[in-house]
Amino acid sequence: MIFARALVKDAKGAVFARSDACLKTRLRKGIVLEQSHINILLEAGQKTVSVARLEPNDIDEIKLLD
Repeated sequence: MIFARALVKDAKGAVFARSDACLKTRLRKGIVLEQSHINILLEAGQKTVSVARLEPNDIDEIKLLD
């Protein structure tokens, strides 16, 4: 798993690596960022976010829980 800062506009599909309170919505770490989350972050003026991206041999724990 690779942890890095990413541009919000490019973060769709990445795992949110740090909880953040944006506007009236709190985004919790561990969520997979969808377009609705990206919109919230952009509206709050965020330019970058901390994310995790899986490497090819990583196990996707989120899919295991579904």
